[in-house]
Amino acid sequence: GDAIDLSGSRATIEGIRVFETADKALSAGEATWVTLSGSRFEDVGFGIVSKDLSDVRAFGVQIKRAKIAALAAYQKKNVFGPSKIMVKGLQVTETDKTHLIQKDSSAEIDGRSLRQIDLDVDSLYREEPPKP
Repeated sequence: GDAIDLSGSRATIEGIRVFETADKALSAGEATWVTLSGSRFEDVGFGIVSKDLSDVRAFGVQIKRAKIAALAAYQKKNVFGPSKIMVKGLQVTETDKTHLIQKDSSAEIDGRSLRQIDLDVDSLYREEPPKP
């Protein structure tokens, strides 16, 4: 279900295109550090997900028609901690929810912090979309 799935990694990704992915275009987990730039995601479940102590930095990314959310940051596994996403120059279109950020995790777009919520992470892995 994920187009790019990183775990315990350090990566720099430039100029990728992801189309028609059921789950995540980019999934960073288990203390992964990723820098993403100049990329486009279209018709995906999630655009960018940072989970379990991961840190994603994204520059000049376009996300179109994310079914669940363009960005998500959360803790899924108890042995890890909260996650971070920092984006600059993000373009989100035809997407109802820009972000799902669990309390204790953090995200910002162009220097503006995004609202955190009590996120039921288990709901992200069920058939129906999560309730904020």
